[in-house]
Amino acid sequence: MGIKLIYEPLHKQGEPDITRPAIICDECGREIESAGEGLYMFDGRLEHEDYWLSRPVDIYFVHKNHHGGCWSRFIERMGWEESSVTDNELGDLPGYLSNVLAEPPDSPADRIWREK
Repeated sequence: MGIKLIYEPLHKQGEPDITRPAIICDECGREIESAGEGLYMFDGRLEHEDYWLSRPVDIYFVHKNHHGGCWSRFIERMGWEESSVTDNELGDLPGYLSNVLAEPPDSPADRIWREK
């Protein structure tokens, strides 16, 4: 399910409504409402060749087990062994994304900033 956008009308006149991103659990389909409730995971098993050859792999989002057992049900449905699951705290993901999406050190944006 991944990341979706949710429209939230806040006023009858239509302003200032918002559209916000939401992370949806790939097992139960409900929103993961806080970073502490969720994990992101991927297939990092040794037999998953794409991962080890640095090819893009799917990323999944699940509630931790204390929210109805989504983690356990998801890995069972995927046919993974618990000991081979690669999962990480959802709260760690924004830092990784900001590093990946950051401008390169010598980008035009950096040159403009230095010239100010």
